[in-house]
Amino acid sequence: MKNLPLGVLRVFALAAFLPASASAAIVAHYTFTNGSFASTAFAGYSATTITETGFTSVNTSTNVPGNGAARAITLDQIGTTFGPDYYEFTVNTNPTGGTLSLGQLRFAYNASGGGTGVPSSYQVHYNDLSGTAGFQNIYTSAVTQGTTDLTALVDLSGAAFQNLTSGITFRIYVADTGNDNNGVSVRIDDIIVDTVPEPGAALLGLASLGGFLVRRRR
Repeated sequence: MKNLPLGVLRVFALAAFLPASASAAIVAHYTFTNGSFASTAFAGYSATTITETGFTSVNTSTNVPGNGAARAITLDQIGTTFGPDYYEFTVNTNPTGGTLSLGQLRFAYNASGGGTGVPSSYQVHYNDLSGTAGFQNIYTSAVTQGTTDLTALVDLSGAAFQNLTSGITFRIYVADTGNDNNGVSVRIDDIIVDTVPEPGAALLGLASLGGFLVRRRR
């Protein structure tokens, strides 16, 4: 086997220091407007509508995270127990027969009520429909005080969310840290699930350059 030319070695050495471009594809996006859920369809993917269990929810344009409307969840559980209040939706694999590799779940979130505002938190569970393990907890947030806006970010780049052959169902739970039902509301909007980023165009260009240098040396 011949040694690679010095120019090619330099190309691959440079590639190790270049970041991949974040070209992830959105596979599900849910917003809450006009008194109902709104979801966006993306080519090559499909997702169910959102169902809500346990809590009382209304659309609101007051004190929303970010701009526009949001879903206001009036919490009815006691203390920090996660349940039985949650949103649920399923992201399906590519309908043409491919697999699904996820990157991140994110949404806008805040809470208020209980006088000066009561701390609250959220938890995300998932169920890979190709197995029998059922729902498993993947993430529990830190406690957020009052009306502070945040973007919830849940990493889905682990092995459990790669090359999925069936759909995957997510549940987003919310809870407050009060000791009784004190009128706390959580507002949520812009639920997004995306895929893992693809390799950057710069890396592909370097690979092509390496091939050119090999041919030139011959």
